[in-house]
Amino acid sequence: MTKEDILALKPGHELDRQIATKIFHETRRKQWIKCYSTSVSLAWELETKIAELGLSEEYSDWLTELALPLKGRLILRTTVFAIAHALPEIRCKAALLALQKE
Repeated sequence: MTKEDILALKPGHELDRQIATKIFHETRRKQWIKCYSTSVSLAWELETKIAELGLSEEYSDWLTELALPLKGRLILRTTVFAIAHALPEIRCKAALLALQKE
């Protein structure tokens, strides 16, 4: 998938499937795929897996870019707040983009 393809994904089955297969290497049937793109607790599970894969730096770079809507707005307080409150959808997209750098 290209960056544009990833960014165009909406929260839901297709984004969840991409996370399940590309990050967790799962091959479950459609009805068993976890809701990574809409569940905060599963987004934390995703972040743990990203760390295990050694992609924390790339993931953090993408998460910062996607969580901050305005470029150049890197005031520490704003950055930390935006990242801490990033939606599961944003965390999933950052993970897929980080994986592309492997």
